[in-house]
Amino acid sequence: MDTLHNQDDSLNAEPDKPARKGLSEAHVRELAESGITEADALAAAWYTEPDPAEVVRLLNWNKSAVRHVDVRCPYLLIPYLDLEGGPTNYHRLKATRPREDDKGKAVKYEAPKKSTNRLFISPGLKAKLSDTSACLLITEGETKALCASSRGLICLGLAGVWAWTKDDQLIPDMSLIEWEDRTVYVAFDSDAATNDHVMTAELALARELTKLGADVRIVRIPPGTSGADGKPTKVGLDDYIVAGGNVENLLNDSKPAKDADTRPKVFITPNLHRSVDAIRRHLARVPNLYRRGNVLVQADEDGKLHPVPGDAMPVTVSRRVRTMVKKVLNDGTIESRQVSPPANVCKGVHATPGDPIREVVSVVSYPQMLPSGRILCDAGYDPEFRLLVTASAGVRILPLNRVTREEARQAVERLLDVFREFPFAKDEGRSKSAVLALILTLLARPMIDGQTPFFLVLKNAPGAGGTLILKAVWRIVTGGDLPTVSYTHDEPESRKVLTSLVLDGRASSVWDNIDGEFGTASFCRFITMPIWEDRVLSISKMMSALNLMVMAGAANNAVLVREMPRRVVVIDLHTDDERPEQTKKERPDLLGYIDEHREELLGAAFTILQH
Repeated sequence: MDTLHNQDDSLNAEPDKPARKGLSEAHVRELAESGITEADALAAAWYTEPDPAEVVRLLNWNKSAVRHVDVRCPYLLIPYLDLEGGPTNYHRLKATRPREDDKGKAVKYEAPKKSTNRLFISPGLKAKLSDTSACLLITEGETKALCASSRGLICLGLAGVWAWTKDDQLIPDMSLIEWEDRTVYVAFDSDAATNDHVMTAELALARELTKLGADVRIVRIPPGTSGADGKPTKVGLDDYIVAGGNVENLLNDSKPAKDADTRPKVFITPNLHRSVDAIRRHLARVPNLYRRGNVLVQADEDGKLHPVPGDAMPVTVSRRVRTMVKKVLNDGTIESRQVSPPANVCKGVHATPGDPIREVVSVVSYPQMLPSGRILCDAGYDPEFRLLVTASAGVRILPLNRVTREEARQAVERLLDVFREFPFAKDEGRSKSAVLALILTLLARPMIDGQTPFFLVLKNAPGAGGTLILKAVWRIVTGGDLPTVSYTHDEPESRKVLTSLVLDGRASSVWDNIDGEFGTASFCRFITMPIWEDRVLSISKMMSALNLMVMAGAANNAVLVREMPRRVVVIDLHTDDERPEQTKKERPDLLGYIDEHREELLGAAFTILQH
């Protein structure tokens, strides 16, 4: 266990002050990488908190959260001080092993529940902040601010690039600073130059500080070297300082905020249609903004699509363009001024997000073969077939000039060999063909006109391998785990789930918990509907979007009802073993085997498709 440094003995502590807590060796090393000495961190009252119960108390979490916090300890506690250097009621904690949010992203820093963001002020800055002739830096993150302040700079820290505002108002701490006639440098991370979200926050902050009388300048920190993905590594102010960068040169190279606002101008005219079209053209250039049918959506870093609510349109538009109006003055001159995006224009863009905004017909995370013979393997947007590929294949699939019948036959044998130990029913040729058809359908969906059937693994007993056979198919195709959706017999809920999947642009879905009667009215209709229409409750709008989803599922002794028998391809598993899951297998780790041979198996699948 790490020992704690500089931990005062309570007997030696001053009577009116609590004993200072210390820093673990791991935290001392971590802070040193950000250019912060142990002495500077302790002077700012930073310390290591190893007690899960105390962490829960500090975050205002329910006591039952202790068991979840325990595995993430110890935490680095970062208190926010007032101008006098005294404690406030706000702090942030950094876990040794961060939890993940609903999107699977690591939550590096935790703040008290239901708390308002505050401004991070390093100790000893009060006198410097009172001098408005002294320049001021604002950066994202407490470590960057403390690193800069410990080197004589006046640097304030934000808990996030948007943490200076709440409900379109400046947070109260911003009023602690005298902004008028002060030069302020906004020094966000190097990706501010290319990350739309960060740049938007940067310029919005600059506009607000300019209103308060500050002379705001934008600092551009040079990015690092390119990583394995070919993208330059992100560099923060602390990284720049630790690497020996000259901050004075950085500030000298800064640009006035007004010059950094590169948003294009759109002049609003009485012709509503023309104004809407102009804004659409600019929104079409936003990298992560698309339309799913007639719904405007944004793609997050994982490729998940999120509908843009109507009430969010003014912000969405203002982040991309400057809406302007022209006014003829009494002397006949024309004045141009910036205005908030008009409500009727925003409503028009939201209601009809047509061309040139890019449409996404499917979001895929695995290779796709196109009718031209081209194989999509790399992440990105394909404008020809309007596919958003969210992850590279992990393997390189090269198109073949000519595939012989014998090569195709060998490829079929190679693929089906993976499934040789499954207990297929008597007509096993039909079931094996269905497995092969599922693999090929997933990889070649753009080549198929019309709708595809539901691939259902029917098993006569639990443990027969229904889920495993689908896991094996998905591991070959995607290289990842099997994502599942719970099947429901409730008609309204069934329709709601299907609508959500279409809005997400899901290329495929796997359904579990199928039992009893299989086939709600919505489900039957969905399988054969090329265009799915339903109301999206989150945006109160009727959605109309292409439905290209490949669907599969596993069931125990399910009964196909309504039109389902005509819309399902069955993979039939039958076993007489009482405990089939305990049957000895030649390949006990089938998924591990697939991982080892995935490139070969994918190559076999595309060999068949190119025959």
